[in-house]
Amino acid sequence: MKLMLDVDIKLPAQKINYIDNIFLIGSCFTEHIGKRLEELKFPVLQNPNGILFDPISVTQSLNSYICAAVGVIHQQLFEIVEPEARFIL
Repeated sequence: MKLMLDVDIKLPAQKINYIDNIFLIGSCFTEHIGKRLEELKFPVLQNPNGILFDPISVTQSLNSYICAAVGVIHQQLFEIVEPEARFIL
């Protein structure tokens, strides 16, 4: 009787490189993976809002990061286009 499942894991087309910035978000498993990557000297940002266990919390955190990044990009564009103008979003 065979009690194990054989899984064929293919190598990815692109591997993580030391110049890649790595963002990890999620559970304590994420913390363990992030710690290992940091030990290997990869640039890692992990769980800036703490450990998150459910998909809704992860989604809300990702949305907050994206909105903050878009706000910064908009601000930079407005400063380039017309530094004296005021915009309301």
